Order: sequence, then C-alpha cells, then structure tokens
Amino acid sequence: EHGLAKHFVPSNRIPQLLGELASFDEPTPERINSTIEEFYGERSADERGNAFVGDIRVAVDTAFGRSSVEKILESLTEFSDSSSEAVATWARSTLAELNLRSPTSLVVALEAIRRGRQMSLGEVLQMEMGIATAFLVRTNRHFCELHLTSAVPPVS
Repeated sequence: EHGLAKHFVPSNRIPQLLGELASFDEPTPERINSTIEEFYGERSADERGNAFVGDIRVAVDTAFGRSSVEKILESLTEFSDSSSEAVATWARSTLAELNLRSPTSLVVALEAIRRGRQMSLGEVLQMEMGIATAFLVRTNRHFCELHLTSAVPPVS
C-alpha cells in the first residue's frame, strides 16, 4: 500500500506463514522468499485498511502541518471539540498519547521527520539510530550502562 514491502500477506494467513517458516531446519533466503510468495495475496474486502481517510485525514494533515509542537498540540485541542465524533475521538486520543511523551522528544521527533523528507531511507534510518543512541547515552547513562553491560558478556 505504501511501497515499503515487497509482499503483502493477508493477516488471516500470517499464523500459517509463521508456522511454515518456523518449521525450517535450514532456512535460506531463497526458501524464505519462496514460502512468502506462497502466502502472498491481495487485501480482502473485510481486512482493515488505512484509518486516516476523510475528515480524519484532513485533521491529521492540518494538525501535523503546523510549524511547531506547541501549535500541533493547540490544533489537536481544537479538533478535540470537533462536530465529527471520529475526528474528536482521534484528536483526544492523539493528544493524550503525545502528553505522555517528553516535550524534548516531541521536538526532536518533529525535526527528524522534517529533515527526513529530504533523505533516502538509509539516511533516515541512520539518523534515527543516532537520535536513539543520543537519547539513551545523554538522558540516562545509568539505564544505558546497566542494560548494555548486562547484554554484553564479559571478555575473558
């Protein structure tokens, strides 16, 4: 749908696909690809598609098209009182989710998204790795040291 994957496997076929893949004694890229090809299919009429259509899509584009996090939050607050129940519900839910996040992380994420528009996928993934690493190292050294040292066995 968005051009990020080579194959689409309908959700009702995923358990069977995973079972088949898990049964491989010696998986190879060719065998994995061949198996996925067997389960490939088109989205069925009853399968959920993109939820961001119609009035909700307009609200998403309007709110997240604002110039700053503060303006985005203001816009979401306004949409929370929308006459469209679907838009109001989406806006309240989105606002609640964003309010759980660090204000700094929201500003960094917005800037990353804006910069990412001009980058290749590889460049974006590299940028995101740098951001994640910086947050771990700079914001909580104890967390980073504790988890990294417990995940890496000592050198003998």
